[in-house]
Amino acid sequence: MKKYWLILYPDTFLWVKQDRGCIYNAKNYKKIYFENKRELSNLTKSLLDIDQLYRIDLSKELLQKPQIKKWVDEIISSESGQLVLDDGINKRPVSMKPELKVQDDVKYYEWEHKRGIDGHIIDNLHKIIIHINGSYYGNIAYTKQTIYHPVQTSSVLHHGIISSFVKNARSCSYLREMALVGI
Repeated sequence: MKKYWLILYPDTFLWVKQDRGCIYNAKNYKKIYFENKRELSNLTKSLLDIDQLYRIDLSKELLQKPQIKKWVDEIISSESGQLVLDDGINKRPVSMKPELKVQDDVKYYEWEHKRGIDGHIIDNLHKIIIHINGSYYGNIAYTKQTIYHPVQTSSVLHHGIISSFVKNARSCSYLREMALVGI
């Protein structure tokens, strides 16, 4: 009787809530929704067990069950995992379950700033609006999600500092838009 290992890749998330499940491949953005019932419920429970290293053992008989076969086929076709033959020669594959970190809240960054750590809030930003000369021209709603609200001051920030900041901020993975507003 043939045996296999099903392994989910480290950039694949598996979430289960009651009898519903979702697999999301963060690399190619493909999703799989499924009913988490019967044998499949036991398999997802094992996959989520940290000691299993994001893999499960599957027998040929189990793979012939329609619900399991469809689920495994979807995982492979979405490039979310792979099926490896346990032939006694192949080493047992391992994978690390990813941890989702959506965003830190403002209090976290304020706490880090007070300790002198300076958190990397820019790594979580999708849009940066810089108001030059204290200008509020444009949409006032831009300032609603900031920790530090624009302040009017008589001090002058050299344009080289702004240019350097803009140039370096382009390497942030989530940052999609940056605008300079004002006169």
